[in-house]
Amino acid sequence: MNLHPPHLNDRISSAAPVDHWGDIDCTGVTVLDLGAGDFGMRHEKAYISTVDHWLGLGAASVVAVDMNLRDLITVGHDDRVTIVADTLFHSSQIDALLEQHRPQIVKVDIEGAECLLRDMRRQAFRIAEVWLVETHTDALHDDVMVALDDHGFDVVRVRGHVDSDRFRVIYASRRDDD
Repeated sequence: MNLHPPHLNDRISSAAPVDHWGDIDCTGVTVLDLGAGDFGMRHEKAYISTVDHWLGLGAASVVAVDMNLRDLITVGHDDRVTIVADTLFHSSQIDALLEQHRPQIVKVDIEGAECLLRDMRRQAFRIAEVWLVETHTDALHDDVMVALDDHGFDVVRVRGHVDSDRFRVIYASRRDDD
């Protein structure tokens, strides 16, 4: 999987999925999209959903998880999409999603709840080969970086937002030797 396409910049200039998540090679794999909704603003934005982004890049299936069922219904009209309307409040929920769906890629954009990653079970965390995580504070960024390392993942790239260095996207891949 190509985590570092050469055409991407070091800064993220918009909330568009292609800017955030780039051209990640997800051909033929399952993507677990934690935070797949867009807070009811789908028709006000000039870009596609993250679910549409993954499907457009060739994902075999996408598990779309968000607390906003209305947003998920708009992306769920494809047989390759599994909708999970749930509020993530405990790490065991993410463990269960990984164990049930066995994704190769996990995208996390859950507006501060990324703190749940630090308490996940290592065995569940390592089901995925790639983690793509947006963090929203310096403390959460540090927590996610430690969780990734503790669970046997190398950070390949960290990208900042043009509007604020507090918001970052981390690209990480599983270490084989761990």
